[in-house]
Amino acid sequence: MVEVKANPSNLLEALSNNDVTFFIPPYQRNYEWTEGTCRVFFSDIKAVADSNLQGTYAEHFFGSIVYVVEESGFGLPDRYVLTDGQQRITTSMLFLMALRDCLTDEDYKSTVQKRYLENERATEDTEYKIKLKQVETDWEAYKLLALSKEVPQELRNSSVFLNYQLFRRLLEPMDQLSLKQLLEKGLMKFSIISIQLEPDRNPWENPQEIFESMNSLGKPLSLADLVRNYLLMGKSSSDQTKLYNDFWLALEKRLPGRLSEFIRDWMQ
Repeated sequence: MVEVKANPSNLLEALSNNDVTFFIPPYQRNYEWTEGTCRVFFSDIKAVADSNLQGTYAEHFFGSIVYVVEESGFGLPDRYVLTDGQQRITTSMLFLMALRDCLTDEDYKSTVQKRYLENERATEDTEYKIKLKQVETDWEAYKLLALSKEVPQELRNSSVFLNYQLFRRLLEPMDQLSLKQLLEKGLMKFSIISIQLEPDRNPWENPQEIFESMNSLGKPLSLADLVRNYLLMGKSSSDQTKLYNDFWLALEKRLPGRLSEFIRDWMQ
């Protein structure tokens, strides 16, 4: 019987941990939650907040977060390399960015920024500063939103930007007290199960194999996804990032949406 470390915890407590920066490894998919899924997420936050405000204690189970810990050296937060939970954490961060930008209380805005979106243990010029490091194709738009900067027109078709805009539209009609209650009585009551993998100690806890297994019942991985994962499997996260940025990303840019077709034709 295989034993894995699994601990119940609170989503926002995990995101507020300054000893940690979440990283999405190159073998993960791009962020792809739809408007419909984001609307369900928003409705869940509102339903939990409404119950708690009416005196009926409520929580919402938000699924599992599976990760590998990589120590980063003295003075830097550890890297939590995500195997599962990328889409949910990204969506939560986008909601928090939209909430921040709808608030008028500067102290409250600063608290949201410093507690959940930035890492105070990291300096401005390191990749650890922003709490969640996206895959490269989503990173530029996400980074600009996290830092409250203007997103250029060429990046506004990404799901990252579109879902941030959706949350802005849903939040802007609400008064300031209701916005704070959505956070304090809603999203703060979202619970998760944290599962730490230890592949160095337990070879069967291979993050990429687990990622493929966990995704086998949902939207199927494409041929390009499977080939990318196979080529990167077994490499350190730094090697994965270098190989992905130097080689794989160039193929994705030259063959947008057609990489699986290209690989199939090349193999034939």
